[in-house]
Amino acid sequence: MTKEKKEHSEKCCENVWMYVSVALGIAFIIALVFAILGTAKANTGVGTDNAAKIVSDLMKKTQGIDANIVNAVEVNGLYKITLNAQGQTADIYVTLDGQNIMPGNAVFSVKDIENTPKQEDTNVTVPTVYNLPSVNAPSRGNANSKITVLEFSDYQCPFCGMVFGSPWTEKFATQYGPMIGTVKKVEALAKDNKILFKQYPVAINTQGGSTESVDASNASLCTEDQNKYWEMHDLLFSAQDSEKEYTGKFAKTNLKELGAKIEGLDLIKFNECVDKDTHVQEVKDMTTNVATAAYSNTNNFGTPTIYIVVDASVGKAKIDAITKPLAEKSKAQQPDGLYYTYAPTQDGSKYVIIADPVFANIETVINGLA
Repeated sequence: MTKEKKEHSEKCCENVWMYVSVALGIAFIIALVFAILGTAKANTGVGTDNAAKIVSDLMKKTQGIDANIVNAVEVNGLYKITLNAQGQTADIYVTLDGQNIMPGNAVFSVKDIENTPKQEDTNVTVPTVYNLPSVNAPSRGNANSKITVLEFSDYQCPFCGMVFGSPWTEKFATQYGPMIGTVKKVEALAKDNKILFKQYPVAINTQGGSTESVDASNASLCTEDQNKYWEMHDLLFSAQDSEKEYTGKFAKTNLKELGAKIEGLDLIKFNECVDKDTHVQEVKDMTTNVATAAYSNTNNFGTPTIYIVVDASVGKAKIDAITKPLAEKSKAQQPDGLYYTYAPTQDGSKYVIIADPVFANIETVINGLA
């Protein structure tokens, strides 16, 4: 977690559970996996009481937070541990054999992350290869470009709104100026056909059963059906009116009102798509696919996450020359971070660079490698 994100979380992000880019982050989940692994090796099932104690103890040990156990039950072959901490309640699901955990919509296999460094490890090892999502996403720009920028973003996510440049973020201009409006500037490069930009409308903010993130992403894909995705994308982020989530801003009625602002959109088809949840399963599948790929790359996943994907023909030496200074700068600010480290994809056809949300740094990479 960067210093900036931590400071912002204290001021405007009270959701300590689902917004994994702030507060607890994935570090807690990693610690949970290791604790469960240790118990699962000795028992075929950890049991509800033990599972609840593991989670509670880890919250205290790794985050310094006293979490109250609200409930611990076995439901449909899973342990469902309900906790309350800092006024927030969340459910964490654990398989009976301790091999998988399910925070939010994503499912993470323990087998895939058995070698993940523990929370106290500071020398993070960059994976040999990086994985990319295998699902489609709305895109714009030059399909033949050697540089593709990927953004994984949740329409409810405050930091996603900040990186987009939602109106409410203006009051944080002094503190977060370098990252505010990054996405708009990346989009501008795509419009000029300098790069290809892909935007994945994932939905990880589902605290308390809220469907606003899922519904907003579904609505965006409903407009994609009519080639109006980017218009809706901009309207959704512009509609964020605070750093709070779960305010009802993206209730279906409001989503339809936003759709009505898009010139040329067939509202009958759009409204039906929103009401029938036409793309909801697609949103959920995308979220799982993206989270699994991103987690295997960095042992972490939150929104927004930005990748710069470069064709291997650009050459490793050139990528080294551009990214090394940025990586060293990032390392000084975030010792366990991975910004501007990179690795090839499994087939060796591309390199994947983990980027921070500061446009000046992203632009440096794009201009240097173009």
